[in-house]
Amino acid sequence: LSAYEWGGLFSEYFKVNFTGKTIEDPKFRQSNSASLWVSAPIADEKLFFSGQTTYKYNFDFGSNNLFFSVFDFDLIKFSSQIEFRQSVATINFGRFYMQDNTGAVFSQKVDAVSLITNFTHCEMTLFLGYTGLLNSINDVMLGQNRIAHVQNGMFYLPAHKYLPVIFSLNFPSIFLNQQFDFETDVFFDLEQENFTRMYATIGFSGPVSSFMFYKISSTFGAENFNKFTNYSSLKTNFILSDSLLLNVNLEYASGNQLFFSKFTGFTSRTAYNSSLYPELSGVILPSVDLVFSFMDYYSAFSVKTVFDYPEIQINFKGVEVCGNFVLNVFSDLQISLSGLYYMDLLTEGAENNIAVNVNCSFTF
Repeated sequence: LSAYEWGGLFSEYFKVNFTGKTIEDPKFRQSNSASLWVSAPIADEKLFFSGQTTYKYNFDFGSNNLFFSVFDFDLIKFSSQIEFRQSVATINFGRFYMQDNTGAVFSQKVDAVSLITNFTHCEMTLFLGYTGLLNSINDVMLGQNRIAHVQNGMFYLPAHKYLPVIFSLNFPSIFLNQQFDFETDVFFDLEQENFTRMYATIGFSGPVSSFMFYKISSTFGAENFNKFTNYSSLKTNFILSDSLLLNVNLEYASGNQLFFSKFTGFTSRTAYNSSLYPELSGVILPSVDLVFSFMDYYSAFSVKTVFDYPEIQINFKGVEVCGNFVLNVFSDLQISLSGLYYMDLLTEGAENNIAVNVNCSFTF
């Protein structure tokens, strides 16, 4: 059933951070955010509207004080369904979140229109967007040499103008409940930089047994239809019990190997949490995650080993350990504690990073 609804979220966030070889000169960040959302049926429930807006500030203090504010429209979406004889089509238009099949190339808000059509044995998605009206503070996109399009200022800074076009096919059960995905993504640069990128992804996923599932995919990219790149991943999930999940993952983002160049995604994505927070490029990343959830409690623990692979030689760069603990105290109150430690082994601690975060969120 559809009905008019509205609500909000208040969040308090505090972070302490140490970087480098010694635990000195800690950096502190205090942040508050407030969000309001609304959803409502329109035109006899044939059209549905949902929206959300957020104001947030960050205050960095310690040796240097820095205050900056961000305002954004997180969601402005109109949705409708059209029924055909043997299929159903969903149309979305406005501002909403979208990501590619891997989540490593494109993962952000965008002003767009999308058409999702469900046939008997296939789901087809068509997507056309525009990024020039986004807030570049929140939705960070990459230009040439994996350099982010960043402007100086606060509140709302218009983003670099791209035209994302996505076409995907999903076959949910080709054999033995195995799923096959195919996707093409093109990002046309509408400004003088003219850094147009194209990606093609193929993937398989599904159950191996009643407690083991997998997803394997490979993405081939072309920059200005010249340089070629690759991102590949293997993710396996083991259901150990109703409350315990084990994930074993492996990621590869190309460097200058064979005929590949350094991988560059579209949306900024940190490969690992060293003090430099590098983009996903020229690395091999094996990782293990253990997730436990029971009633109102959730916790996750992960270990990631980082292998630097810029050219021909592979270097063991470091180890990242992360933990996250979340407790729903009441239905409208949540508290969480998270931390990470990146140990730099290649440059003897120069990129060490330790961070502890505390968060409290209240909804109404």
